[in-house]
Amino acid sequence: MEYTLNHSSADRTAMYLRCYPYDTSQMATHQKKLLRQARRLGLAEPVLYLDNGVRSFGPRPALEQFLQRSADGVYKVLLVTGLFVFSIHDNEARALAEGIRSFGCEIVELPSPTRFPATGVNGADLH
Repeated sequence: MEYTLNHSSADRTAMYLRCYPYDTSQMATHQKKLLRQARRLGLAEPVLYLDNGVRSFGPRPALEQFLQRSADGVYKVLLVTGLFVFSIHDNEARALAEGIRSFGCEIVELPSPTRFPATGVNGADLH
């Protein structure tokens, strides 16, 4: 999936990761993938917000800090590996994503390596 962002490289970009249980490597592989995606899209170097060893329910200090800064208009783009970083419950994750978008911050998810486009027999589109 190709993304078309209406932002310049001067716009502030963030990336958010959450992992439970604690990851001693600080999710280095995920950080690298998000950084590559930012560069591919011509975005500014992302600021990392990482809740490491934090469950999706309860306090998430890094996410709370990002939300405050996003509400203040600091960020225009948030890179995530998927909306599941916000919550393991789809409805909660989508609601939080909508809140972030309401601040004027676009959310960009990494393309899933296992998500394939819906196609019919012999590659015919199912739309």
